[in-house]
Amino acid sequence: MRDKAGTTLEAISATVVVDEKAHLIFEAAQRLKTTPQSLQKSVDRQAQEFIGAQTKSPLY
Repeated sequence: MRDKAGTTLEAISATVVVDEKAHLIFEAAQRLKTTPQSLQKSVDRQAQEFIGAQTKSPLY
């Protein structure tokens, strides 16, 4: 099957798969660059968001 430009469906599918793999590899590389300090900041931020959500809860 070809589109108007003559590109086969298989070629388009292969490009999407390669692009997705590249994205996953990039994300993994970014995770490897994390430091203990950046992880702590992330935990602290999540805790603050959770505490904020609890104080806004209509259950009180």
